[in-house]
Amino acid sequence: GEPEQARALLATLPQSGLTAALRRDAEFELGWCADALDNTAQAFAHFTAANRLARELAQPSAELLAIYPRQLEALAGLYENHTREVPAAADPQAPVFLTGFPRSGTTLLDTMLGAHGAFTVMEELPAIQAVLDEYAAAGSDYLCAAPRPDPELRSRLGRAYRRAAPVAQPGTRLVDKSPFATAHLGLLQQVFPGAPVVFLARHPCDVVLSCFMNDFRFNSGTAHFTDLAGAVRIYAGVMRLWRLYQERLPLRCRVLRYEDLVADPRAELQGLLEFLGVPWSESVLDHQSAALGRGRIPTPSYRQVSRPLYREASGRWRRYRKELEPFLPALRPSIEAFGYAD
Repeated sequence: GEPEQARALLATLPQSGLTAALRRDAEFELGWCADALDNTAQAFAHFTAANRLARELAQPSAELLAIYPRQLEALAGLYENHTREVPAAADPQAPVFLTGFPRSGTTLLDTMLGAHGAFTVMEELPAIQAVLDEYAAAGSDYLCAAPRPDPELRSRLGRAYRRAAPVAQPGTRLVDKSPFATAHLGLLQQVFPGAPVVFLARHPCDVVLSCFMNDFRFNSGTAHFTDLAGAVRIYAGVMRLWRLYQERLPLRCRVLRYEDLVADPRAELQGLLEFLGVPWSESVLDHQSAALGRGRIPTPSYRQVSRPLYREASGRWRRYRKELEPFLPALRPSIEAFGYAD
């Protein structure tokens, strides 16, 4: 809460002798200090330097960088010509899939749901990847045809998922918070017919800016966040696929907006809990206590989710409009689809 003092202390770090990792960390922190002091040009310069160092440290391979864009493009091609499916009978034991995109507020929402007592929250564990791996092991090419597993394969895929997922506490339902799982909802709906999908939207410009401003552990998706162009490409690809899934799949979904959740959490959570079929509990409004009691939070949201609800992050992108202006055409379909203005 003291950005001026923090910036002054960071300035005392030696110019030489620091490891590349410490220089990266210092640049990210200097960026947040400058942002808090409303010096957007300086903040953007620090975040650019931090991401350059992060990329140099991680040295992501061309193979890693190709994985997620290839999946998004192939799946979009499949579902553009996909006939809308007939809704299947819902599996009452199916997980709740909490989706969206990194930095859209999913950690806040999963913390609220975790405080209820009716849910066991799973925080970005590789259960969905286990399904993809099992599907490939069965000899099926996920990117060549819309998945339609037979009952035996569906059962096999479900077992692979549950082996990789934690066992839900007695009397609770598993909530799988996986923002990147949005891309794989076609397969997940085959494995868990009628599984509830909660999708959390946030202004697309704020999402991609926040991805650029935060330090992520690299994977096939986050490796693209070290520049705005990469973050926009991945975001636009995921949201294109999300819109196709809404059109072509019999999704049982509830869409919330982060800004609405922060402005009126009671109203948004009441509607969500009704959708999920559980009674209201005042505990969902005490996300701070839930965050402090859940142990280590393994995402960049750790510093925000333990604070009282605040609105400063909503509309931050407008201070960086100059940097985001070239990307507005690519983001506009999502801006309009979620009812935002640019």
